[in-house]
Amino acid sequence: ELTQCGNYMEMFNIGRSNHNRLRLDVEDELLDFQIPPMTILTAVENSVKYYSLKIQEDVPLQITISANTLRTEDRHIVNICIKDNGPGFSPEAMELIHHPNADHVGISNIAQQMKFFFGPSCEVAFTNQDGAQIDFFIPLDEKRSDDESVDR
Repeated sequence: ELTQCGNYMEMFNIGRSNHNRLRLDVEDELLDFQIPPMTILTAVENSVKYYSLKIQEDVPLQITISANTLRTEDRHIVNICIKDNGPGFSPEAMELIHHPNADHVGISNIAQQMKFFFGPSCEVAFTNQDGAQIDFFIPLDEKRSDDESVDR
């Protein structure tokens, strides 16, 4: 999926004078970590879409995808973060993202997919940090609600 994101950014750059960038900061042991298909690409597409609508052409878009393992005494959590330097989430978008019955909101759908795939302990945070930021916090050592182990 990271390769697909890179290809998508290359296509986005075609015919543009500035060079929009995709930066990857992924721990080696997480390169094969399985997530639902199109999760990260949907977030990247969302960044490009809203950048294109709001930002001047002379400001290059930068998207950073990071994946790290966070360790505490009793938990191991994978944090996948997709961050951009675009306009961030509007108040209206934040309302739709957090509404449980929102229709046709791609990033809301990926949050639901992640919770379905990893169980209710998977947390998703949408914030504005000098642009839009989506964080997935995936527990590695907990059980799903249907008692299927999520030992990844």
